Amino acid sequence: MSRTKPKVWRDQFVKMPVAFLQHPAFRTLPGSAARWLMELASRHNGRNNGELFLSQREAKRLLGLTQDGYERARTEAETRKLAVKTSEGDYMQKKSPTWRLTFIADNGDIPTNEYRLWTPDDRIKFARRR
Repeated sequence: MSRTKPKVWRDQFVKMPVAFLQHPAFRTLPGSAARWLMELASRHNGRNNGELFLSQREAKRLLGLTQDGYERARTEAETRKLAVKTSEGDYMQKKSPTWRLTFIADNGDIPTNEYRLWTPDDRIKFARRR
């Protein structure tokens, strides 16, 4: 009687440091912005941070967001420096903007962790400017 080997998961996983998950910049993030960030992080393959892209149309379809919901989600993540835009998109050329996640190492370098500079007070200041 032969033994069968246990199945090994060959799935890709999203790695997020515990310090990042416990920081107020992430903990106070609205749900739609957290989903946008997770979707962007799921596209990281270990070598392409800074070249991550998620088109507006695709994000709206995958995450069930409206136009305004997408803009708010992206702006929240960008304001808190969780994701930084590395290149602009071009609607006419059908090119999406590319992003760098600040809590993930960028091509062998250490993570920039720019989100650590954000405080909940910054959110209040940002809301008053609108």
